[in-house]
Amino acid sequence: MISFIFFIINLIFLLFIFFVKLRKSMSEAFLNAGLIILVFVIGWTISTSFSRIILPAEGFGENFTTDDFSLVLLTVAELFFYIIYYKNLFSEDDKEK
Repeated sequence: MISFIFFIINLIFLLFIFFVKLRKSMSEAFLNAGLIILVFVIGWTISTSFSRIILPAEGFGENFTTDDFSLVLLTVAELFFYIIYYKNLFSEDDKEK
């Protein structure tokens, strides 16, 4: 269930950025969607490696496995990255162009 929630959060963010960027151009929307997918796939692989080193194989129990922990770790890392990358998404300079 925890994995599903974090997948949905990433999907909603992907769709939100896609439709915001679609107002500018279709190519920019697809490039940003590709970036988000790439960051998710590569980040999940790296965070899974870290979580398997840090946690025991069974995780914190049946409801919070190492895969769930790696998704939480990935989402936190993505949050910081996307705050920096999309900080000017709704600025006034961006709306005038």
